[in-house]
Amino acid sequence: MLPFTSYGAPGRALASTSVLSGRQPTATTCLARRGIIGRVKIQRIANATETLGMKILRRTLSGPSWLVAPRVSIQSVLRKEESLSEAAFSMFTRGHFDCVVWHEDSGEPAFAVEFDGVGHDDPRQAERDRLKNLFCMAAGLPLLRVSSADLITRDRVSVLEWLSQPLLEWLGDEDDLDDEDAGESTDCGFAPPVEVDDGFDPDEEGAAFESEYPFPANAAIRDRLLRSYSISIGSPLTEHGKRPRIVMDFSLGVSRLVLHIRWPGRRSYETAPASEYLVTECDFTIHDRKNVLHAGTGRGRFAWAHRLPERVELPWLVANDLLTVAQMRYRIERKLSPLNLGWWQAAGVSRELATYDALLQVERWCRHHTSLDKRILA
Repeated sequence: MLPFTSYGAPGRALASTSVLSGRQPTATTCLARRGIIGRVKIQRIANATETLGMKILRRTLSGPSWLVAPRVSIQSVLRKEESLSEAAFSMFTRGHFDCVVWHEDSGEPAFAVEFDGVGHDDPRQAERDRLKNLFCMAAGLPLLRVSSADLITRDRVSVLEWLSQPLLEWLGDEDDLDDEDAGESTDCGFAPPVEVDDGFDPDEEGAAFESEYPFPANAAIRDRLLRSYSISIGSPLTEHGKRPRIVMDFSLGVSRLVLHIRWPGRRSYETAPASEYLVTECDFTIHDRKNVLHAGTGRGRFAWAHRLPERVELPWLVANDLLTVAQMRYRIERKLSPLNLGWWQAAGVSRELATYDALLQVERWCRHHTSLDKRILA
């Protein structure tokens, strides 16, 4: 296609018409040819992981009180009052949060969300993520990091959907929220740390989280195991010199087999690019009330702390509603900032997910041993 350009005053293009098509170019095309603007394209607002996470949050927080917005710039949420290093300034002015939730009355953000999907393992992206963690710690803004696994549906419910119930209670949208319990918490829904190292021991989280908020998928699998394979959950009593004997099971002795999951299991930690995970491993065995037929280990993990940059260049530290300056320094020294979330307890969440993994393994074992099951259950 050969363009034909006519000129008015010297050096000024008035029109550019295609010899073949005869169409006049748009105003944007003319500006681009003059070098005033470059070519502009439409881009995707969110990837698949972010879109799924936003759907869950919007469905969970449906109602007039709470607003959910994607891709909100960091400097729209946080305000810096001192100078930053070049890298931190670049992240502060050019970075964004995947999602921000705020109350319509106050207009202040309640918390930010990051969906750590594909690409967050990249070292450069990991450093940017750790800078976001640092900004949120310094400002006292709760930041939730949700992995792709937390968005996967497990027996019709995802981990994020499961954890939305305590989240809703923290936000105050539950009508039946206990007034006495609510009065014990702070205005922002947290129990702020008191000691410098508070939050670094998951055993100090209080009452067992899973007793109040059990993972719904676990109950679904337990029902299937009992109904389809006559397996119930129970506890064996080991006597000296004798084989394990079942002393408790939820089928009241009706089931042919009993599954024993050792609680609370073993604890370890795993380091991810932007978070540190608390890992729970629970050993399990299946008994026919005399012999062990199968054994294995269930595994679950949940992020309990955010990682901070290797080099923290914050010339200023100011106490906020959640942390004192001493507590911030303690966290910076250890390059970790525990979540200290009043609604999610990492130890309880990881134990429930380890139980789910154990139950899922048992169900798969039963399906792969159909002939054995028929002989046992006959």
